[in-house]
Amino acid sequence: MDGSRGGGDLGSHVLSLFHRGRLELAIAPSTVRVARHWTARQLSRPVSASGQASLAVDIVDAAVLAVSELVTNAVRAVSQAKPANVILPEELLAVGGPVAFGVAQGILWIAALVQFLWLLFAGEPNPAIVQFGRSLSRWLADTGRYLLCSSEAKPFPWASWPSAD
Repeated sequence: MDGSRGGGDLGSHVLSLFHRGRLELAIAPSTVRVARHWTARQLSRPVSASGQASLAVDIVDAAVLAVSELVTNAVRAVSQAKPANVILPEELLAVGGPVAFGVAQGILWIAALVQFLWLLFAGEPNPAIVQFGRSLSRWLADTGRYLLCSSEAKPFPWASWPSAD
């Protein structure tokens, strides 16, 4: 069997079949079925207009199986892959989470100082600072648990701000 157009039997069949058509597929699981059917139709047709016989059934079946596997693997790989230059929210939180945690700690210190001063002059705690402190403390706890992988629940801004209740 040689690979030239006028050469061996199977080589000429394959080359003439190869140039018959083209199929573009979307990235979806349903394209596997489309590719299988298209391959089977293409390979089951007579090779030439003169009525030359089509390929043997076992060759067509093997080609259909190979196309099915290739398209399945390609769709799976493309749909699971993430672009290398895109930062996903999880990665952003892993990098920015400790920074946001530090900023929130600073805000908590400021709130505690303001509450202390309020207590000195008013004699009672400020209810708004109490509510804010509770929700900020919950956010700090949720963020700490997520950053240390003890919880899968993502903190704000990927979830709603924690309530003070």
